[in-house]
Amino acid sequence: MAKNILICSGKGGAGKSTVTVQLMRALASSGKQVLLMDCDIGLRCLDLLLGVSDSVYDWLDVLEERATAQDALCRGERDKNAALLMPPRTLEQMPEAEALRATLEEVGKGFDYCLMDAPAGLYGIVPVLAEAADEALLVATPDAVSARAAATLSDSLYDLRPALSQKLLINRFDYDHVRFGYALSADEMVTETGVQLLGAVPNDEKLSAAFTGAGVDKKTEEAFHRIADRMRGEAVPFKEKKIKSVGF
Repeated sequence: MAKNILICSGKGGAGKSTVTVQLMRALASSGKQVLLMDCDIGLRCLDLLLGVSDSVYDWLDVLEERATAQDALCRGERDKNAALLMPPRTLEQMPEAEALRATLEEVGKGFDYCLMDAPAGLYGIVPVLAEAADEALLVATPDAVSARAAATLSDSLYDLRPALSQKLLINRFDYDHVRFGYALSADEMVTETGVQLLGAVPNDEKLSAAFTGAGVDKKTEEAFHRIADRMRGEAVPFKEKKIKSVGF
């Protein structure tokens, strides 16, 4: 059964969807089977980032037993070890967390991870996703606004589920910006959010064009691999912050 990881952020624009796709590719490169669940109702984009065709069915159809898991799974040519569950276009009533977890258990058979790409904040379906998740990965950019939003989200998640493991992923990290005072350091982000650091991803303009098939920088790819290794339980040390735009 897949481990359900909620990928969330306190505010929009932190890069959750691109992080979701790149983490999937890092995990899949080590032989893991990864299920992606697009949960951003009305603002879906994972199908575009993955280059997969739209599906007739979505995860709500599976939950309400209008389709089987195999009917709803979308697969692309590039990512052989991954599949995508599309979101419904609208959601008139929130599903029960227990029903959602049961659906994820059924769909997650044969997968090692389920990465749930959530909307920003703790609104709408996010509390339901948090109840069904095994872990939460908070994505934030290294600035005061994103850090405060992540801290607020972390506090809300703790109030909702105190036992839910939370980790912080810093996106668009540039050590030069930290040196010149334009951005918060990793230590400052941890202090501001109160969340344990899982890793940081370098500021890479190519990430925004990844859906076109363009590759990311090598240092970005390496950063995602280190983060994926930590997700798999490996003791990967954090890199020294000695070089320009380093990823941890």
